Amino acid sequence: ITSQDNWGIEVNGTRYRGGLLVGVLPQGKLQVVNQVDREAYLASVVDSEMPAAFPRAAREAQAIIARTYAVAQQLSAPPEASFDLFASERSQKYLGREYTHNDGRRLRGESPSSVEACAATKSLVLTDNQGVFTAYYSAVCGGCTVSGIGVFDGASVVHQSVVCTDCKEAQRYRWQTRIPESEMVKAANGLVRGFQNQATPRTTGSVKLQGSGRRFQRLSRVVISGGLETGRMPEVELTDGELQLLVDSQTLRTQLGTSRLPGSRYELSLEASGQIVAHGRGHGHGVGLCQWGARGMALAGSDATTILKRYYPGAQLQRIPDSAPVQR
Repeated sequence: ITSQDNWGIEVNGTRYRGGLLVGVLPQGKLQVVNQVDREAYLASVVDSEMPAAFPRAAREAQAIIARTYAVAQQLSAPPEASFDLFASERSQKYLGREYTHNDGRRLRGESPSSVEACAATKSLVLTDNQGVFTAYYSAVCGGCTVSGIGVFDGASVVHQSVVCTDCKEAQRYRWQTRIPESEMVKAANGLVRGFQNQATPRTTGSVKLQGSGRRFQRLSRVVISGGLETGRMPEVELTDGELQLLVDSQTLRTQLGTSRLPGSRYELSLEASGQIVAHGRGHGHGVGLCQWGARGMALAGSDATTILKRYYPGAQLQRIPDSAPVQR
């Protein structure tokens, strides 16, 4: 489906540039894929992923990273794939040209500054010794980014842990939350079920299970080790006296919910009341570019290239030719 003008096509309250490919999935549901020029896609991603108030250099760095991520996904997509990227944070947040906010307001999904950031960096991507790589990024690292190895399968060697001193103004540079024991038990049992449902249970990703019990009833011990002062992902131990669950902090964060654990680097303590207190730093998984750190560097005078060199040590900037439209 193509539009007869430049205004685009609206689906479920969001107006998209480009065209739509509509197919029927095996279960009878419709799949709607937006086929859009890469730079038009990126203009929306930059605004969707980074505040418009951030300095120009930070948004140019974001444009390069978003382009690198998108191209890597296009290159790695299997031939039979019907799209390259999801429109959600499962890939990169993409809100089209215009969208309807939860409160009913109509908002722009792109701005003149995001278009300018993409135009100023047109065709620029980061590469490692293997070529274009999946470039990860998060909102706030909390003072130190996390090594990509152990967090994402096949993460590039340039996703190293680096010290970041420029994200201190972020609201979630440091945070504290309280988690009811019942919620932690539910999350733990979800991980236990995933482990026990394997044909030959040994490990599920970073999840390890020991003991004779089938599920958690209460928690008698909550321990977390490593990671806060280093670039390693902390490991959490949960036990009720019979079962012992060992899981990395990012996997537990995903299972429990990011509203309870905003970042992947935190400490946990079990109170006598049964509540679990989490003290953490950062917002997101902490791998790659720290967006608030990029803001701080830009305010101090750094350009996009300098920002990227900090967060992706050893990566190179390279221009790539325009190619097929992004499909999401």
